[in-house]
Amino acid sequence: ISDQAKENLLKFAKEGKGVVIQHLASASFAEWDEYKKLCGRYWKMKTSGHGPRSVFEVKVIGKEHPITKGIGAFKTDDELYAKLLGDEPIEVLAQADSDWSNKTEPLAFVRPYGQGRVFHHCFGHDAKALATPEVRKIIARGVEWAATGKVAE
Repeated sequence: ISDQAKENLLKFAKEGKGVVIQHLASASFAEWDEYKKLCGRYWKMKTSGHGPRSVFEVKVIGKEHPITKGIGAFKTDDELYAKLLGDEPIEVLAQADSDWSNKTEPLAFVRPYGQGRVFHHCFGHDAKALATPEVRKIIARGVEWAATGKVAE
């Protein structure tokens, strides 16, 4: 990615637009530190990971956020990402307990970036993972929120 493209993306977000980071996109541009900050949490090869694909329970903790409002705990069949790195402030909306990391891992979260909005989710390894209705709803609402700052009722 060119320096101009990097500058354009950061300016886009800082000036009030929205960015969506999906699944493994946080591993992109491994040498670009500001992209890692934009993501809030990022996948680092040979550090981050996941156990075997499985059915696991997702706990929705952002019960009042427009992205997850009205969505309760649910089960999904996916990879449960773990050991994402980063210490930027994030608002976790959904999380799950990982047997691989022995920690509670954030699966969907938001963060400000300048005047802009970032929605980051770790769902979506494949079509089967995206078939979970709650996952589809979270992603659709997250994209709408990133684009507009709100979610239509």
